[in-house]
Amino acid sequence: DNSVKTEPSELLDLLRQHFRGLRPVAASSHSSAQIFVYKELANCSHVFVRRDAVRRPLQQPYDGPFQVLQRKAKDYKIQVKDNPIWISINRLKPVFGFKEPGASVPICKSSASIPANEPSASSTANASLPASSSTYTTRFGRKVRFLQPVKYLPPHPGGVGTVAE
Repeated sequence: DNSVKTEPSELLDLLRQHFRGLRPVAASSHSSAQIFVYKELANCSHVFVRRDAVRRPLQQPYDGPFQVLQRKAKDYKIQVKDNPIWISINRLKPVFGFKEPGASVPICKSSASIPANEPSASSTANASLPASSSTYTTRFGRKVRFLQPVKYLPPHPGGVGTVAE
């Protein structure tokens, strides 16, 4: 028998000694998740705001652009629909491409979108093209080619019909 026989009192002393030697371990800090913040937010004039909600199909993840009115360490005051509101920098993305301070930026006044069934000027021009053209351009700029139908000649006396070219 390989087991070492110890008295219960000795076992109790060993356990007490072992538990006295245990020290607490530092707990992991779950709240210190690093977030990504654009460096360009410090000096941009307009920002996009991330929409933190379930989106419908083909709905944009960001709204804007909105003008920045005031900056703090963690919050920015932006102009949304004639109302200044404070937004956390976690939800902001800078508008790129407008280097000049006087450049005109289209400001989003409402979240209403343009109806898709409303014809545009380019679609009405394309719709007036004659149907004889073998290529057709859709209102979204795609080229559609219609295949010419195959013309069959009447069968000749020797057998099956032949294809005209």
